[in-house]
Amino acid sequence: MAPRTMRRVSILTLSRTVTLFGCSPASSEQHELFSAVLRKARDSDSKGRASLRKAIKRRKPNVYNAFMRDASNRGSISLVEEAVACMRRDCVEENAWTAAVRINAYSRVGRLEEAQKVLKEADRREIGPIGNAAIAPLVRCLMEPRFSIDKSTNEEHPVARIQEALQLVHARLSDNSVEPASYRTINTLLRGCKRWAPHLAPSLLSSFHRAEGHHPSSLALAAECACVVLDTTRAVGLLQEMVARGAPADAALLTEIAMAHALCGELREASTIFTRASEATASIESNGNCSNAGHFMRRGMPQELLRKHHSLLARFLQEDGCCAGMSEQGVLSSHLVSYPEYAKDCYGRIVSSSAQEHLHALIHTNRRVCVEVGAGSGDWLIAQAAAHPQVVWIAVEPQLDRVHQIWSKVALNRLTNVHVCAMSAADVFGGEYGGRSNTTQGWLPEHSVDEVHMRFPYPVSFELPDLLAPKLPMNCGALGSGNFLDGALRVLRPRGALHIVTSEESYCALMLVLLRQHPAVLDRLVSRYGQAGFSRVPPVHRQFSKRSPPSTATELSFFDAALTAGGHMERYVLQFDQFENSDGNREF
Repeated sequence: MAPRTMRRVSILTLSRTVTLFGCSPASSEQHELFSAVLRKARDSDSKGRASLRKAIKRRKPNVYNAFMRDASNRGSISLVEEAVACMRRDCVEENAWTAAVRINAYSRVGRLEEAQKVLKEADRREIGPIGNAAIAPLVRCLMEPRFSIDKSTNEEHPVARIQEALQLVHARLSDNSVEPASYRTINTLLRGCKRWAPHLAPSLLSSFHRAEGHHPSSLALAAECACVVLDTTRAVGLLQEMVARGAPADAALLTEIAMAHALCGELREASTIFTRASEATASIESNGNCSNAGHFMRRGMPQELLRKHHSLLARFLQEDGCCAGMSEQGVLSSHLVSYPEYAKDCYGRIVSSSAQEHLHALIHTNRRVCVEVGAGSGDWLIAQAAAHPQVVWIAVEPQLDRVHQIWSKVALNRLTNVHVCAMSAADVFGGEYGGRSNTTQGWLPEHSVDEVHMRFPYPVSFELPDLLAPKLPMNCGALGSGNFLDGALRVLRPRGALHIVTSEESYCALMLVLLRQHPAVLDRLVSRYGQAGFSRVPPVHRQFSKRSPPSTATELSFFDAALTAGGHMERYVLQFDQFENSDGNREF
């Protein structure tokens, strides 16, 4: 039998054994990937159902609650719902903890309406008292970026969700209630402020009266918000209050404050704070004492990246240089950062009117243009831009605190080939995302980009019924939908490239299915990995080489470091080239 015929028979045999979202594998590599995803889902479902049978046998509320908590942590919403049905069938009493676990289960996957229904149901049935365990997950869901930004419209910016969350906390967990708001709930609100509206942090913190003062972690978060808006006076004041309460100096926070001083041109103050940050880091490294776990600083900063930030700031201070493009209002008024129209009224400040002009000027310089969707803190993108000044890099990142970090590194590195779009991919690319219609054509013109990168997108939680369904589920997220591909294909130039890196095999499988089922992909994208469609590679952490093209760079990023520290060592890489009227291999 000819090799080509043997290959086709082999693929046909594989397709009969396993399907994912109604799609059969096109290669042995895909068969192995699909099988691994299904195997893990079946094991999880089997263990969950075994635990449910034990809970049914014992018929105790605390046993059911413990089971639903574990199922919620695994993202098994169907098992949580099945457990509730069994409780009611067997007349097992539901309590406040039952309501809290159910609310948390729905909130973790962004099903806000179902979570709110559980809360109303608990009120109607007089199940209570409803405390922080139930309200905090609702608050987190309201302000979670992957849930809030996908549903943003001109009338519903994430700032409105912060205000809604604050009203919910004050109504349910006031100082006079049975259970007032805990510092963890307050911190959840402050994290939302940090992401979307850091200028609201002072008023938010002052709305909660604490006779003994606020928890040091709350003060640290408020100081971080102050750094985003370059309010160094407030940041230092909060740091002093934090230290007065007996909390040790946080090296990551000290570094942020030192950077804020440097960006404001206050080099003497920056040097003083930076010295304290270096001493705190050296103390932690020598003692091997990291506040929470492993080699992570408090608030999740990997030491390797912290040292990298220290080197950047030290070099800047030694050169005594000023930052081009700085202003008193910082990132909110920089011409290096573009904001969507609906955000301008929410921040209460005038954003730069020249930002779009700067973006279009970069695009029309006859240079290669690369876009990273979900740029995070920007470590990977900044490394590319610094090593390849002839390439234009555009960071797409909706969270304001991360936008500030990217902007800060651009300024401290004195880069002139980077622009930041503080908005979602929907606003940048155009089209419909997450059920939201974008009436504009996007901020980027058609056929203006050479490469689109998406590194470590939010993982999507799939249950066994989702994987075995005949089509893709609705909860794939904004970046796991055909709309993202539509937008990326719109802005990519002929012979442009799409690069996706993830640590989740289920997300890799999702993108393979999505790419195979998308009608435009079959005619325009060709995988660099042939019929496999992807490559499984270990993480490679090395210094960026100036002779390496941007698409092959593996400079350490925050998510790379965080995932590696958590034991997630494998990476799944998908790379596609766009060819018009191509006869290339489309069987990926």
